[in-house]
Amino acid sequence: MPDMYWYVLVGLLAAAALIIVNYDVLFHRGDSQKFPGLGTYRKFLYGIMSYYITDILWGVLDSLHLTTLLFVDTVVYYVAMAVGVLFWAQYVVMYLAEENAFSRFLAYTGRIFFASVVAITVINCFTPVLFWFDENGAYHACPARHIQLVVQILLFLLTSAYTFRAMLRTEGAAKKRYRAICLSGLVVAFLLLVQVEYPFLPLYTVGYMLGSTLLHTFVVSDEIEEYRQAINVMLRRQSELAAAANEAKSSFLANMSHEIRTPINAVLGMNEMILRESSEKNIIEYAGNIRTAGSTLLGLVNDLLNFSKIDTNDGANSHEPLPEQKTGRETFTAPEAAILVVDDTPMNLTVFRGLLKNTRIQIDAAESGSEGLKLTKEKKYDLIVLDHMMPEKDGIETLHELRADLNNPNLKTPVVCLTANAISGAQEMYLSEGFDEYLTKPIECADLEAAILRFLPPEKVTIQEASEAGENAPEERTELMNFYASVPELNYGDAVRFCANEEVLKETLEQFYRAIKPNIKAIDGFLTEKDYKNYTIRVHALKSSARLIGAEALSADARHLEDLGNSLTDKDIESIGELTPKLLADYQRFLELLSPLYAAEEAAREAAPEISIGDLNEAYDAIRQFVESFDIDAIDNFISEIRKYRIPKLEKSKFSAIEECVRNMDWIGLDEALKG
Repeated sequence: MPDMYWYVLVGLLAAAALIIVNYDVLFHRGDSQKFPGLGTYRKFLYGIMSYYITDILWGVLDSLHLTTLLFVDTVVYYVAMAVGVLFWAQYVVMYLAEENAFSRFLAYTGRIFFASVVAITVINCFTPVLFWFDENGAYHACPARHIQLVVQILLFLLTSAYTFRAMLRTEGAAKKRYRAICLSGLVVAFLLLVQVEYPFLPLYTVGYMLGSTLLHTFVVSDEIEEYRQAINVMLRRQSELAAAANEAKSSFLANMSHEIRTPINAVLGMNEMILRESSEKNIIEYAGNIRTAGSTLLGLVNDLLNFSKIDTNDGANSHEPLPEQKTGRETFTAPEAAILVVDDTPMNLTVFRGLLKNTRIQIDAAESGSEGLKLTKEKKYDLIVLDHMMPEKDGIETLHELRADLNNPNLKTPVVCLTANAISGAQEMYLSEGFDEYLTKPIECADLEAAILRFLPPEKVTIQEASEAGENAPEERTELMNFYASVPELNYGDAVRFCANEEVLKETLEQFYRAIKPNIKAIDGFLTEKDYKNYTIRVHALKSSARLIGAEALSADARHLEDLGNSLTDKDIESIGELTPKLLADYQRFLELLSPLYAAEEAAREAAPEISIGDLNEAYDAIRQFVESFDIDAIDNFISEIRKYRIPKLEKSKFSAIEECVRNMDWIGLDEALKG
């Protein structure tokens, strides 16, 4: 093997070591890769890598006697060497972050050294002042080369001395890091001194390899871990604050819900009784108007309390006026069945009795939990309905006392919770407390009858046939209903039930459609990196969003993968790898399925006038200000305005990233996307 092939071998080893040791810094650009001097340190690594490449090429070109190419490579070699020295000096100064005369001297010396080497290298192309090759292709160093080498050695020694001085004044982790930086500079300086004696050995390469390994092992890796911990603390704090705010909001809404919906329940319930029992045409007309106005009022109240986004269990009694009808009717009779209803508001008891009057069910009523418990000890009921919020003993306490009385004849009787508490998580809370069902106020007759039919013994129930003409006439179909009917993978009824109304469903569908590509990329990326924590979070989000639009099969597949990600045994990891491609393929198909809804809109956007880069940047600046105040409504308004224009081709990727962060309320990601 020719001697100069040692340059190839050592250069390859050094390049491989640089990539392996500093892989996270070179190729990961996420939030977890931020610490003092990161950008400068990365540039330092790029300079070293450039130097390694020229070293490798030097060994090859010298062995092949390609003198002209070798001359060009040597020019680049000296420039790359100067780049490494420049960014080393800047990195040390920036990392120590001391504002003094010596730090400025080091920074300026590094810049002057780089500029001088570049200038001398250019001059050397015309007259040899740095190096030259004889007619046999042999390399010869000129005086400027030795001066340049001495200056490099001095710079590395000075940075080491500067760091050593700072090390003496610090303690703990910083002291260990300063020591590593000091030692890295000394290693490179020492090997450069040896190279003065042995100019044709790749000792400079070895020095950089050892120095950069020391830096990453004892400085960079510590900084990355420390920054990640700080990010986690910040995110945990934000999560705690959000949870506290959500809990306060939930508590407020629960109280507001109960206080406002309870009297509305009484009004609509009494009016329902008028509709059922009156035969006078003008009275029925008045009652119908009251019902329509009352339902509209209820919808406004729910919108004010933001129920449409808080409770996915409310029906789509809630946000629209109920259709006018001449009379109500019962779907069954059960004269042998017995029900106990417990509510502290007498008017609510009257409404309850009135709604079920024609079913001929035996109804006993109590105005407190204690009175209700007394009745349960005296009579066996087929069903018990308990109001939640009652004085002295609420519905939950009453239920627990009932279940604890082993001698009570109603120990196993089904119990339905009746409440105006329609906030998120209410149903899960009531079921976990032991209730068998959960109904919200105002009571919808159909919901009440469905709950009663579910629990009454079948032998006590007689189903009534519909008798009024037109009663089962189909509802008026909308454009969105027709679209859902054309897509077997989507269920309109589920989607409207979960989203509360078509307006919210349309918005949810668009958000789902826009997020398909970035979510597929994210899920696939997390799987490739074996980041199962973030993979599971993304799949969980897909499970929920798919269910919201009525894509039950896709939601079920995502739920299965979420369960695997939560348990994460070796077998689960294998199953995730096998099942994820099918999930992503099914997810991808929704781009095609939903595209008819947005094809015209996208075509219109492409035909719209293009927004100027200046106007776009002004909008980004405004959004950035609202990011600082977490004003999502103002941000949404700006995004909506930008969407009216065609986005310049070079800006599309950035704008898409901004839209994705806004949809996910990813404040950190949004700030980064705006800077990108």
